[in-house]
Amino acid sequence: MDVVVYKDEYRELWDEFVENSNNGTMFHLQQFLDYHPAGKFDWHHLMFFEKGNLKAVLPGTFENGVYESPIGASYGSLVIPDITFKETMDLVSALLDWGKKNGVKHFILTSAPMIYENFQNQNLEFAMLWQGFNYQLHYISSAIKLDPARELLPRFQSTVRRNIRKSLKDPDIRVEVNERYDQFYP
Repeated sequence: MDVVVYKDEYRELWDEFVENSNNGTMFHLQQFLDYHPAGKFDWHHLMFFEKGNLKAVLPGTFENGVYESPIGASYGSLVIPDITFKETMDLVSALLDWGKKNGVKHFILTSAPMIYENFQNQNLEFAMLWQGFNYQLHYISSAIKLDPARELLPRFQSTVRRNIRKSLKDPDIRVEVNERYDQFYP
């Protein structure tokens, strides 16, 4: 497996890969990462190729022997398609080999919450733990599937239920579904 440092010529390939991956989000897109003023971060994104095919991308910075997920992006870590555990192990091995060859003393990677995976599995997490990574911090995420057939209010404390009902009656509060992402992330 070949590990290549990202260049601008790969921008379209990178973003297309992220959009079609299993665990990539808008925070992994070059379009988002370029939002930061030029020079604010010394980007050192990595791309993993096998037989000419892009297998994974890793956004990050590399400074003073530390490879780190982008600080301004909430999370980073390897972006992968829905691949087998063996393929995931191979990717992590390739990352570690690249790190040894390039003087990486520490990796600090912040994975996206599992809820963002199209096909949820823990292959990447387990492959990293198996090969020597560990947790500096372990974030716990929870999500509630919004299903009209499922009654959600009983899951909450009475004060929360009361506040929800009160908010639903407030004419100044409304839910609007649209695709104007430029207003949410200008």
